[in-house]
Amino acid sequence: MNIKYPLKNNNGYEFTKNFDGKITINNKIYYFNLKFVCDNGGAQNRTLREVYHFIKTQIKYLINNNDNNIYFINILDGDTCYNNQNKFNYLFLNKKIENIFVGDIYTFQKKKIFI
Repeated sequence: MNIKYPLKNNNGYEFTKNFDGKITINNKIYYFNLKFVCDNGGAQNRTLREVYHFIKTQIKYLINNNDNNIYFINILDGDTCYNNQNKFNYLFLNKKIENIFVGDIYTFQKKKIFI
């Protein structure tokens, strides 16, 4: 659901972040979430916590919808993202989900994931 200003509504906290880009190739839809967090502090931690919940929602979507044509690509760059990658890895414990990527741009390019 795309809502321009969700926080103006009473249920505004029910919505997560949004995607930065979307492309379609050969009937496959790729949603991109791009974050660059390179500093420490409260605002940066809150940003990553929001991203965490956003990715958690992506996982729930893939588990509940069994749609093999949708891919979520979460590129998290910067020192703070790197230092907190373990928290994102935690989301995937005991889950085998192939249509989602969480990591830095170097790893994404190197593995040529999905495309």
